[in-house]
Amino acid sequence: MTRRVHTPGFEVPSEFFHHWVGEENEHMWLFATFCQKYGGRIYPDDRLRPPSTGLDPALEDFLVFARILVSQQIVDHYTARLAADTRLHPAIRQLSRIHHRDGSRHLAFGARLVRLLWERLAEAGLGEDGRRAAGRCLSEYLRAAMASFYHPAAYRDAGLAAGPDLRKRLLDHPARRAAHAHVLHETTDFLNRIGVPVTV
Repeated sequence: MTRRVHTPGFEVPSEFFHHWVGEENEHMWLFATFCQKYGGRIYPDDRLRPPSTGLDPALEDFLVFARILVSQQIVDHYTARLAADTRLHPAIRQLSRIHHRDGSRHLAFGARLVRLLWERLAEAGLGEDGRRAAGRCLSEYLRAAMASFYHPAAYRDAGLAAGPDLRKRLLDHPARRAAHAHVLHETTDFLNRIGVPVTV
């Protein structure tokens, strides 16, 4: 997003980009501090880094903001669940409620921007190949995002020698696939509704 601040085509939303980046940086700092303090580390996942696709720059712009929206919708799903979970300490629930409230602005803005960028692509003559390429990229990202919850290093750190096999069994299990589809349903419904063919 920061590479697109004050660039042609983003003159209007650039002001909000500054606010968005600042707020997300605060969230990342807080979450990273929590992970380091209570888990001892952060598990990076290179599969979530956007690949260099060699696609049209306007399609790349769309994919950047669509991935951001996907990530935020996944986080918001779990944040809302945490806020409502009476088994958690009240401070964690309150923090989750605040994060959910803050995130609602980002979600509304992100959905509007993604729809606008997709409409611009359609108006510019995006063909069926480009539409399918966008769908493939986002479908792969959706699957990688959910798979990141089953980080191989976490199984090793937990002392599970059969971690890789367990991870594969979990990812392949019908109940887990159904759970992932539930987490992602708002995202996939939105993308399919605007014309981006995604599957999980």
